[in-house]
Amino acid sequence: MRRFIVLLAVAAAACSLHAAARNQLVHVTVRQLQQFLQDQQTRRLSDRDLAAKLSAAQLSEQLTEFQLDRLKHDLSLGPESATELDILADLSAFLNPPAADAPTRQPPDSAAQKQILSAAQNFAAVTLARLPDFMATRTTRSFEDIPFTLGGKTTQSGLHPVQTSIRQVAFRDGREFAQDLPPAR
Repeated sequence: MRRFIVLLAVAAAACSLHAAARNQLVHVTVRQLQQFLQDQQTRRLSDRDLAAKLSAAQLSEQLTEFQLDRLKHDLSLGPESATELDILADLSAFLNPPAADAPTRQPPDSAAQKQILSAAQNFAAVTLARLPDFMATRTTRSFEDIPFTLGGKTTQSGLHPVQTSIRQVAFRDGREFAQDLPPAR
């Protein structure tokens, strides 16, 4: 019986996302999105068609970084689909995560909270000063939601990527230094 209910939910999600092709905004859960993407992978839908379907979807719960990375790793998405998936994840950032991802432990009591804060203060005061120097690359992607002109025609497509900035960040002697890098080609 439980399997039937899950299959029914997946079928409803697939039907909902197929309605996206008719320019209707479709609300789906993360699980329904995962199932839809797996179904489309087996059907070999083009990157542009899949991106169009994803652009008409809206998540009803947060797509966490872990889930996003896992989806990108497990599925071979094209660049347009991957961008739309990133946008879906960004738009869902302030939603609650799926119930299955919610913590099951009770919050700590007052004494435990004080102990946690004390340990954090100790970490910041002692441990951070002893960390080794390091370098990293910080990538920032910017999106906007304003109409843009393409081929003389003004189009409103929802969020679309505008700019990517890449900075080399170094941490030396407890201070951060950053330098802009040229755009990747």
